[in-house]
Amino acid sequence: MLADFYRYHCTPHRTFGMVGSIQVHPQRLLSVSNFTAGQTGSIDVSGSQHGRTILLGYSLAGAGPTSIDMGTLALSPPFTQLPPLVADASGNASMTVNLPAGLAGTTVHLHGAELFSLGGGLLTTPVTTTL
Repeated sequence: MLADFYRYHCTPHRTFGMVGSIQVHPQRLLSVSNFTAGQTGSIDVSGSQHGRTILLGYSLAGAGPTSIDMGTLALSPPFTQLPPLVADASGNASMTVNLPAGLAGTTVHLHGAELFSLGGGLLTTPVTTTL
C-alpha cells in the first residue's frame, strides 16, 4: 500500500512559496491467531509496503510505554525481538510461533514496526493477549 500525499497552502502566503504537504500512511495492523499455550500460533502484519522489513517484539512485563525513535512502543522492558519478516506483494507478513504449555495464563504484549529503507518507520497497532 502506498501513502497518500496531500498538498496545502493558504492564499496570502502561496505567493511567497510557503506551501506544504502531508503524507498519510495506512495503518499497519498487527494481529494474532490461535494464541493458546501448548499450541502453534500465528502473528500477522498487514498494511505494509511490499519488500519492507517488519520487526516484531514481545514483552511479558507490560505494555509500556517505551519511547523509541518511531514513537511510543507498547512494550515494557525487558522485551524480546523476534526474527525479522519481509512484507509480501500484498503488504502482509506472518510467522508461526510455538507457545509453550507452561505459559498458560500468561499475558503477552506484542508490538511491531515497518522499517523504511532510509531510516525510521511506522509502528503497527499493538496487541495484548492472554495465553
